[in-house]
Amino acid sequence: MGYAPLISWETIIKKVDLVEDEDNNYYINFSNHRNPNDYGIDTIGVDNYYIVVYTGFIFEVKEVVNSNKVKAYELTNEPKKLGTFVGKPAFIYQSKNGVPILTQAMRKRLHRSAFDIIWNIENNIIGSGSDFNWDRPIKSLPYIGQNLGSEYKTISEGLEAIYFAFIPATISINGNVTKEVGVTFDLTISGSVTHNDETVFSNGRIERSDTSEISFSGDTSYNETDSGLYGTSPGLIESYVAKIDVNNNGEPGTIQSSTKSVGCIYPYFYGLSPDPSLSGSSLYTTLNKILQGQGDKVHSFNASDGDYIYFVIPASWSDLSDIVDNGGDGDSVISSFMNELRTVSSSGISPGYSVNFKVYRTKNPMAPGEHTLDFRV
Repeated sequence: MGYAPLISWETIIKKVDLVEDEDNNYYINFSNHRNPNDYGIDTIGVDNYYIVVYTGFIFEVKEVVNSNKVKAYELTNEPKKLGTFVGKPAFIYQSKNGVPILTQAMRKRLHRSAFDIIWNIENNIIGSGSDFNWDRPIKSLPYIGQNLGSEYKTISEGLEAIYFAFIPATISINGNVTKEVGVTFDLTISGSVTHNDETVFSNGRIERSDTSEISFSGDTSYNETDSGLYGTSPGLIESYVAKIDVNNNGEPGTIQSSTKSVGCIYPYFYGLSPDPSLSGSSLYTTLNKILQGQGDKVHSFNASDGDYIYFVIPASWSDLSDIVDNGGDGDSVISSFMNELRTVSSSGISPGYSVNFKVYRTKNPMAPGEHTLDFRV
């Protein structure tokens, strides 16, 4: 495994002496540096990990005695004739991440204690001094083009970010609600908090679009009620976002749900009646009421003798483009319907409404039997 040095310079070995009672430790005397423009060990100091390499042997610098002498630990086999190195060139360098640069030949000559040292050094790049912990569920996978940027300095940090990154908590909220214009109602707002890796939660609240709040306690779920809501015309009544404060792996913040919208619309009506002049509350109570938005509608009518077919839509809707008899030959029958504005007055709801609707009604009573019609926008 090779790692480029951060700093290096050339020197000449002057003398090598074995340190008494310390295996594999030597005093090495050398010229400070061959090139006066090079760094010297006296210039750099010993705050970092240094290695002296010469003629195939490698030493870990343990102590700087003076500018021309170091105490060093030999990682390769013990030199047989130390004097043979005198006058030979060598390099002193500061290694990146504390990892010595070893050739394959050097590795073959490492003794047992050196392997222990090298393993701890190289392992430090991966596991900050200990084995990287793979014995846990992987949370995510890398993808093509992913760039972690410069935030992560070691392999350990990079692996952690790619496979085991902190998963923040999430909070949900129940779905959107559509009500009829003029209906007063109580709204249930509920959801849950998924912890994932988060452990700190506080200040749970539901924020309304009018900036007021409903507070909730607990950090797993919530179920609150907003009372007395109603809309007097089609549109948004209120919207809600659930929020809770979290620690977020040491970067405190707030997580929030999607927006829950509560709106109201006018219904449309369909049905049969022998009365060709239905309007007001009679139209509201006699026909079938459907709370849906504008679009194509298909309905079946089981007419009795003298019944008229009614199809009544809010005045804001577009005029029908066609009415097709699906029960017959699929022919257009829109010409057999009249279309006029009539007032529809709600009944049994508060505060209610009384507004104009577009009333499509057959011009003549229908023949008894089943009729299926497709009302097209």
